[in-house]
Amino acid sequence: KARQVKVHVSADGVEVFSIPDGKTVTTPEQILRSPIRSISFTGVDSNNKKLFAYISNDPKTNSMLCHVFQCKSKAKPLQEAVKAAFKVAKQLRSDPFAVGRDM
Repeated sequence: KARQVKVHVSADGVEVFSIPDGKTVTTPEQILRSPIRSISFTGVDSNNKKLFAYISNDPKTNSMLCHVFQCKSKAKPLQEAVKAAFKVAKQLRSDPFAVGRDM
């Protein structure tokens, strides 16, 4: 059975946390962290709109990793969140004070 997780997206990257089940997992634990700079691709499966995936570079193993998640509903909002995070991260790299300031 697939493990249920919570995915947190920010300008720093994508973090995946376990969801406490009260038995084996009692507190959320970070399972995965992918810095935004390591993510090279995101996508939603064209046949199954609940499947979201992203590819990241793992510098420790010098390899590319594909992370796939099956969402409870459509995966497009998750992909859009990562897209927005890329945009914010780019703004922060060029102007660290740009976010939250009226342009």
